[in-house]
Amino acid sequence: MYRFFSGNINKTTAEIVITGTDANHMANVLRLRMGAEVIICDGAGSDFVCEIIGFGKNEVRLFVLSYAPNDAELGVEVFVFQGMPKADKFELVIQKGTELGAVMFVPFVSEFSTVKADKKQAERKAERWQAISQSAAMQSGRGIIPRVMPPATLINAISFARELDLNHAVVLYEKENSSTFKAFAQNIKNGDKVGLFVGPEGGFSEKEIELFAENNITPVTLGKRILRTETAALAALAAISYETGEF
Repeated sequence: MYRFFSGNINKTTAEIVITGTDANHMANVLRLRMGAEVIICDGAGSDFVCEIIGFGKNEVRLFVLSYAPNDAELGVEVFVFQGMPKADKFELVIQKGTELGAVMFVPFVSEFSTVKADKKQAERKAERWQAISQSAAMQSGRGIIPRVMPPATLINAISFARELDLNHAVVLYEKENSSTFKAFAQNIKNGDKVGLFVGPEGGFSEKEIELFAENNITPVTLGKRILRTETAALAALAAISYETGEF
């Protein structure tokens, strides 16, 4: 059943009107007809089965048949702090990270970043990044749309991590030899909030690793092989899914 998101629905809603690009997609791309059923998610964890009862100019009217809690979310909230890679790589992290259960993406610029933050450019990209997150959430049956934050400095990203009151936070570091991600993941429990810091293509400097340690963000290794920046967070998300019993 096709899935869409709408903030204009709740447990007391009887009818809902979908407009804009989603309405166009239903009518002209999917070519849905009267009586067809779709799932409308409120973006807060509830799914509503709805029947199409009418079409208007750039709108689709739906009748709510039933609702149920969405069961596709991880039991763990994972926040991905991603060192800014080239645009297509970050889009891959957003798309696949959403499929794997991340709840937020926080891009940041650090010492060895090859991509620098440009406020005007970031504003233009913000809408596209959020659209990628929404599309991936729809495709994978998520109950929420992960938020993509605007680019920050590493110091601001660390400050934001403190504000989130995370239960666990680690930095994936290729030069770490003793602390493993597996040992870290085995301590994660359902209900925890986890922060994953991933370096850009150039990695982290030693001063930045010291900064992480000062803020109780532990360096861990993902293994003997050095992963690309767009692979590291996805590997970590998959490992968390496994260790918390989803896989």
